Amino acid sequence: MWRSAAGPGNLAFMHSTLRRSVLAVLTAPLALSSAATSSADEAGEAPRLVVLVAIDQMIPEQLTRLEPWLEGGLGRFAREGHVFTRARLGYARTETGPGHTTFASGVQPWTHGVVGNSFFDREAQNDTYCVRDTDARILRAEGPAADGLDAVSPRNIRVPSLGDHVLAARPGARIVSIAGKDRAAVGMGGQSPEVALWWDRRGGGFVTSNHYVEALPDWVQAWNEGWVERVAGRVWEPSFAGELTGSGTDLDQRPGERAFFGRTTFPYTLPEIDPDAGDRALAGLASATFATPWMDGFVVDLARAAIEARGLGADEVTDVLALGLSACDVVGHSFGPYSHEVTDVLLRADRALGELFALLDERVGEGRWVACLSADHGVLELPETLQRQQLGGARIDREGIGALVAEGRTALEDVFGTHFELGYRSGGLCLDADALAQADVDPAEVRELIKELVLTQPWVEAAYTYDELLETYEARGAGETDSWRLLWARSFVPDRAADVAVQTRPWHLLGGSGGTSHGSPYIYDRRVPLAFLGPGFEARTSADVVDIVDALPTLLDALGLSPASELEGRVLR
Repeated sequence: MWRSAAGPGNLAFMHSTLRRSVLAVLTAPLALSSAATSSADEAGEAPRLVVLVAIDQMIPEQLTRLEPWLEGGLGRFAREGHVFTRARLGYARTETGPGHTTFASGVQPWTHGVVGNSFFDREAQNDTYCVRDTDARILRAEGPAADGLDAVSPRNIRVPSLGDHVLAARPGARIVSIAGKDRAAVGMGGQSPEVALWWDRRGGGFVTSNHYVEALPDWVQAWNEGWVERVAGRVWEPSFAGELTGSGTDLDQRPGERAFFGRTTFPYTLPEIDPDAGDRALAGLASATFATPWMDGFVVDLARAAIEARGLGADEVTDVLALGLSACDVVGHSFGPYSHEVTDVLLRADRALGELFALLDERVGEGRWVACLSADHGVLELPETLQRQQLGGARIDREGIGALVAEGRTALEDVFGTHFELGYRSGGLCLDADALAQADVDPAEVRELIKELVLTQPWVEAAYTYDELLETYEARGAGETDSWRLLWARSFVPDRAADVAVQTRPWHLLGGSGGTSHGSPYIYDRRVPLAFLGPGFEARTSADVVDIVDALPTLLDALGLSPASELEGRVLR
């Protein structure tokens, strides 16, 4: 229930180092720990507010290479926070849904259940969006949607998040989650926030689900009323002035970039529409806005409205505010992590977070709030840039995947005398369970044949059958000597897994003629920033290897709380 409010040269060295690390890095086993009582809590001065900030697709170097230009919130993390330069994800499927959920839950995907942006539902025999809930309805200003096309909730998440732990220990805590993406807002918000909000690319501004509330809150509706006028016809030009020498920002226009609003260089212009335009025009502008730094500005601006309307951090009961900034990912997919466009996105996010933190200092009080910065995944540099730097890099034609699937169907029928429907999705190859059950064959033998066929492909590095990963999953990795298999097992849940998980070769990008992506178990996709800011966290930099699951137990320790359930991370303080 709601309470009333009271340089390219440096890049070559970095990529060379990462290449040497690809086959050597294995996340160390993580010790379970319970949070101890913090000195702040003993003194009766526990933080009033915890702020989670996840910047989608941010890699650790963004914080260091841009530090001279960071004067706002990211700058405060870099100069005043405890920064871990070697934080990483401990699992294979490095995607948005698992990343945000892992950050907020303190456990790996094999425990929280969100193994990918989508997963193969073995009972229903189809792909399921990670936060899909057919019983829920999206709430817009006019009320709940009737079609259920965008229905989401945390029903697929099997553990509590930071907000759930805080609420269990301190009833009455306010928990608010806001993000550009629904899977970010839901994954970070957990089971029981007051509300989780995300951007509606159909043109409705910020929306929520009836899982949380019965109607879109008044303060959200008030904010939504002016969004069209704020961006219609707006021109995105770089906000930085002068030279970026020493920042690691690459050439402005590079081979491999994907056209953005029909261009690959600034400026980019959003559609000009009337506020009373039809649904199609509104959806076009909303989708375009989602792909610009103004999306992050909107998330932070709505967070300011939440602080005012809900009184976050206004009393001694600790509240939680989770923020997911998505523009770095959307823009980064087109231009790569060292582009002028991504640099501008991060500089603008820095300023927006700086204004938010200044508001927290004023309203909550300096030293009365803590914040944690991380990301949901890393990213591969543009393959063409890797080739220019003589580091390798290649694009895998999706036609090759189609040929593999067709060849697999033929091979299975030749060997077993039965036609098996086969598809490539959710991180691997998936069989028709009905055909498999009706055939007089051992499913493990069928999967093993598929694996053998997969391993003949020149773009494949490794493959693991359902049966292999199930064995490692059930043993929780005990005795596992294959580091890749352990990472894939952490992205495995028995009822949400493909029949054969497929791992591409390092520095290879699956599909597409431009842009870049993520999703592999390689270190360039698993490396993320991790920084803590606020009381109890001294300004320092640590090179210790840590995991994103360490964020939650560390924050609970700062609050003087013990987790309400077993965690897989450790306290870093």
